[in-house]
Amino acid sequence: MQDSFTKRDIEICAEMLGKAIKKIDLRSRGALTKFSTDNGRLEPIIIAMGEKLGYEIKALELDEIRNLESRDMNVSHSIKLKS
Repeated sequence: MQDSFTKRDIEICAEMLGKAIKKIDLRSRGALTKFSTDNGRLEPIIIAMGEKLGYEIKALELDEIRNLESRDMNVSHSIKLKS
């Protein structure tokens, strides 16, 4: 089964990815970020775009998210430059 995405979906993902890339600390080569994935529906687009641009994007585990939320960090994913 193939998902279908609208032009607006792609635009939203590109905007989120652009903001996430700007957060990357070049010393650590990564960052934590929040992606609004529409309950996971947009995640494949974000990951695929990131891969093509040389980034590795991973969803954080629920316990990691809760731990970071307890430190007032609202994040859902990590983004790293590929080696």
